[in-house]
Amino acid sequence: MKMLFTGVLLGGLAFAGAASAQGAEAEDTWDLRYLQVMLGTLDAGDAWTIRDDSGEISSSDWSDLIYGGVAVQLGSSTGKFQYGLETGGMISFKNDTNVFGRSEEDEGLNAQIEVENDFLLLDVAAGGFVSYRPWRAFRVYASAGPALMLGTLFIEDEDVEIRRGEDGDIDFRPGDRETDVDAGLYARVGFDIILDNGFVFGASARKVDGELDFGNSGTVELDDVQYFLSLGWSY
Repeated sequence: MKMLFTGVLLGGLAFAGAASAQGAEAEDTWDLRYLQVMLGTLDAGDAWTIRDDSGEISSSDWSDLIYGGVAVQLGSSTGKFQYGLETGGMISFKNDTNVFGRSEEDEGLNAQIEVENDFLLLDVAAGGFVSYRPWRAFRVYASAGPALMLGTLFIEDEDVEIRRGEDGDIDFRPGDRETDVDAGLYARVGFDIILDNGFVFGASARKVDGELDFGNSGTVELDDVQYFLSLGWSY
């Protein structure tokens, strides 16, 4: 997956650079070519990790994060091969209750806490894309570029409840509302089915590595693949 991510990233940036360098010579104008409204999911797994006051680390198994967003692609040609710029933004919100546990080698699970939390994530990106449309009704594409994630995690003191063990076994003292920003790179590959009237539906996979540090409330690391279904329009 890392090799695919790197290859798509370098390929997308190379074509985006070529498009900029040849812009003055191109006869085609840069116009909106594709609009996508996307709904997708990410397996968050053990993305949320906390470190208590004793320095011990515990992680919680989050359920999937659900994303909704929009992407637009500005291209320089209406032929089979296209290249240009892609930009878009996504949002994910989660209101959940998660359990953190600690195990001792000889005793097994000896401490658990339950934490109610609200998590909000904004993910915006802009980069280059390339696509190939061998038939009128079908195309494949890849894109890559910089991405920016803004996240906020809200936990109140009364939202932390002991499920097993005694007070202090997991000494977790979260902040009220913590916010962090992380910048990185993204890569996306996908396909579209294009109807005669311009309506488009398709699917894509997106990879972006991000880590949000929420101080006393822990760290959220999002580095799995996101999977999307999309509806949109071809211009």
